[in-house]
Amino acid sequence: MNTIHKFPEIVAGAEVCKLIINYRSTQEILDLANWVIGNSPLNYDKKLIAHRGNGEKPQILHWRDEWEEAENIALNLLDEFKIHGKKWGDNLVLSRSSWGMRKVEGSLIKHKIPYRIFGGSSLMQSRHIRDVVAPMRIVSNYLDEIAWSRYLQLWEGIGPVASAKIIGKVINEKNLDDCLFSLMEMNLQKEIADTLVQISNLQFDPANAITEALSVMFGRLKQIYKDEWEWRKDDFPILGEVAKKTGSISEFVSEYILDPQLDLYAKDGSKVDDRVILSTIHSAKGLEAENVFLVNASSKSYPTPKAVLNGEDAIEEERRCLYVALTRAKNKLRVYRDMQSIHVSNSDEQFYFLNEVPLELFEPKDISAHSYMRNNVMLQSTINQEDIYSDFDLN
Repeated sequence: MNTIHKFPEIVAGAEVCKLIINYRSTQEILDLANWVIGNSPLNYDKKLIAHRGNGEKPQILHWRDEWEEAENIALNLLDEFKIHGKKWGDNLVLSRSSWGMRKVEGSLIKHKIPYRIFGGSSLMQSRHIRDVVAPMRIVSNYLDEIAWSRYLQLWEGIGPVASAKIIGKVINEKNLDDCLFSLMEMNLQKEIADTLVQISNLQFDPANAITEALSVMFGRLKQIYKDEWEWRKDDFPILGEVAKKTGSISEFVSEYILDPQLDLYAKDGSKVDDRVILSTIHSAKGLEAENVFLVNASSKSYPTPKAVLNGEDAIEEERRCLYVALTRAKNKLRVYRDMQSIHVSNSDEQFYFLNEVPLELFEPKDISAHSYMRNNVMLQSTINQEDIYSDFDLN
């Protein structure tokens, strides 16, 4: 990058032409982006001017936990769709990593908001999620041979041939109880039947059924996924939150696992064209939307501690990523960060890109102070700029 900046010095007679007219965003959005890039020690000396003129100030919204952030994004999307008449595709949710979007994805699934993912895999299509859902499907319908095959082959020593033989015996039983009894009589690992029994005892509590299933399957799943386990296991509480929206295992399976619409939320097929876009920032170049939601733009996220350790080039690459994210928005920009980021000082976090953002550049919101009505009307409390920067109870 330093080579590019020094290009006029390296190549005699080189002329620098700056493209400063922006045809996408309103000036208020560009003012925030200009401020971020203007603080770079590389001295870009470039300020974008909006061809479209003025619009709304960007919002910086403060959350106390990631679920609060995710729910607020989902409810704002519903508000844009149902009240303001926007298409789902008018909205873009950006995160620095695909895993940073997981809770947002969980909230979109709960609220049945269609979405498409760029730069990552979807929650419900992930292998480890399908593994845990497989025994839920069996309890919902013990004749589901596909679920049986996936579930049985999770366990050590059971391959396609062995699983086919087991399936051939259990699905000939009259009901689920007889099926589980038949399974317990076979010379199999105790955990295979125990997982299904635990789930079957919680027919009307799908969230706890997932917890109980994991308590039995934990050791085997950890063994299967090895080095990937630490990040994969963080998805299971999100699955549990989704399950809380339903009153039974059968409803959970029907609504979120077997519903053909669910596949369309995560795949890149063309059956559903109107979908919210979820993207990593690195995959967002070229994307744009009426409304952009930037997830977790907190201190220690922009830049990351790793980037700080790697020096100026890495830090400035992170700054450019944030700049790209901010300039994807056409009309509305919502930037989410944790409450602690409000009180970051230069001495605490000298590299934080959104440290001491001038108040005139954004509208602050404490999303935990918002209340929502279930009839799709959102009521927001009015928060004074000075009030939000007063001392919050962060415990």
